[in-house]
Amino acid sequence: MGPDVRQDDEGGIVAEPSISAKWILTFVRMTRVRSQLNPMPLQNGS
Repeated sequence: MGPDVRQDDEGGIVAEPSISAKWILTFVRMTRVRSQLNPMPLQNGS
């Protein structure tokens, strides 16, 4: 990994403090929480 890549407090990889990256990380976190609350195959179809 390059010197610009670091791990944030959440344990996720942060390459650059861009709004898109933060939005994606937030979306991924919400998806993980949903998968934990609703144990269903989210990767079914798309």
